[in-house]
Amino acid sequence: MLSEALRLHGAGELARAEVLYEEVLARAPEQPDALHLLGVLCIQRERFQRAVDLIAAAVRASPDNPDFHSNLGVGLRALGREADAAQAFQRALALNPAHPNASYNLAVALRNLGRLGAAVDSMRDAVAREPGSAERHLDLAGLLMESGRFTEALAACDACLALAPRSRLAISYKAVALAECQQPDASARLLAMDRVIRVRRLPLPPGWHSEAALCAALARYVCEHPTLHEPATRATTHGRQTGELLTGGDEHALALEYLINTAVTEYLDTLVRDPTHPYLAGHPQRWSLTAWGVVLNDQGHQVPHAHPSGWASGVFYLSLPRTIGSGEGDAAGWIEFGCVPEEFPVTVVPSVRRLAPEEGLMVLFPSYLQHRTIPFRSGEPRISIAFDARPLEDAS
Repeated sequence: MLSEALRLHGAGELARAEVLYEEVLARAPEQPDALHLLGVLCIQRERFQRAVDLIAAAVRASPDNPDFHSNLGVGLRALGREADAAQAFQRALALNPAHPNASYNLAVALRNLGRLGAAVDSMRDAVAREPGSAERHLDLAGLLMESGRFTEALAACDACLALAPRSRLAISYKAVALAECQQPDASARLLAMDRVIRVRRLPLPPGWHSEAALCAALARYVCEHPTLHEPATRATTHGRQTGELLTGGDEHALALEYLINTAVTEYLDTLVRDPTHPYLAGHPQRWSLTAWGVVLNDQGHQVPHAHPSGWASGVFYLSLPRTIGSGEGDAAGWIEFGCVPEEFPVTVVPSVRRLAPEEGLMVLFPSYLQHRTIPFRSGEPRISIAFDARPLEDAS
């Protein structure tokens, strides 16, 4: 029965696998593998306290299994118990110094505890275990950037790009590291802001004959969307975001898909190719789209961030407070490119580009480009839709 549960689990049939795991445990309540596997399944289903209880029982039944300790740490981290999680990962490594995941997870826990030096050391161990993983080199680069060790971070970015030449986040990090390493021209060339940011009016989808009517309809669509919520992350402050807008097949979703696809196709086709630049060397021919609405209120803003899973990103503006875009209030409510994530202790003032939003205006840019919204004061909301075109193939 346990083997069948494991097969179903591996096939993604979690509900059926859970029933069989429970049946195994009903007959043998201390069966360690069943306890552990059901705990892992609960992690996948985001039932973290239940997961920790189960895996802790598995650890008690079989205390020398490093996988049990490692996955216990994953559950503890999900509950915000970073110190306990770090201890679990350390125990896993004591039992198996070559454990494939424990060094990485320990590094993340230590980082969240503010122990950046120890986190870097643990992530270097993770890189040593997976030297061919671009993701691990990128993780190391991020920790080094947070630690202010920009020369080392630059080397880690280069190691990532050697394995994944189009890594958008590695491009973003490297540009910051180059500036901090007194190479401003190389940084500016990599960001290429003068070559890759485009501004255009919204393409009108079939059946729509007025930009104003389209903006008004999409603004209502965002504000009335059932997924509109206050996000748990810090990216959006004093505002709300929707979930995916391109679902359901109604007239709004179809209009969004048309106008975004039209703009992205034109954007990528008009970029001048440059074989010496990791982004401009080519672009994907096929992509999937994701789009979400953002409603910012008084003092609303978004902190510096990039969209590493995308290739081309963008935002267009549907409804703006009357003061935004007029140049008043020191560019309040504008979008800014070339900014630096707040967690990086930079000493070089970045060269940024700011654009004033306008209703019906779309801004397109590479997904590697860090950007933020400058806070504004108003009793009126700032309503926009952001999107990513995610590559379905390697760029060519």
